[in-house]
Amino acid sequence: MKQGINLKRKISLFNGITIIVGNVIGTGIFLSPKGVQLECGSPALSLIIWFVCGCITMLGSMSYAELGTTIPQSGGPYTYTMEAFGSAVAFILLWMNIMLMQPVGLSLLALMFGNYIVQPFFLTAILHFTLCVCWQQLACLLLAS
Repeated sequence: MKQGINLKRKISLFNGITIIVGNVIGTGIFLSPKGVQLECGSPALSLIIWFVCGCITMLGSMSYAELGTTIPQSGGPYTYTMEAFGSAVAFILLWMNIMLMQPVGLSLLALMFGNYIVQPFFLTAILHFTLCVCWQQLACLLLAS
């Protein structure tokens, strides 16, 4: 029996932490509370909105988990889309994910990182922007490697 080349099933501590921070927590949790609170006007309404959004997110994650148990193949969203809509739509989804969604997510993460690193120092607007861009570039280099 001929054995093929297989990937090692191992995630280091650093990789695990970056996956959790980047995918589960995300940057939206740090961006949106201020806007939600400003638009709602009351803490009770903002908590209700957060609860409803949490329920919707939980339903989405439960649907994704059900897809994972129904279609036990590797590939994630690409495989699920290929099963449901065919290979052309799955290819477009994969292409958009690689060319658009992941770079935008990385840039938003770097933007928030740079802003949170520089913001406590209350520098002038021009220096603040320059330092934010420097930290963002550093974050992009670290996250992309």
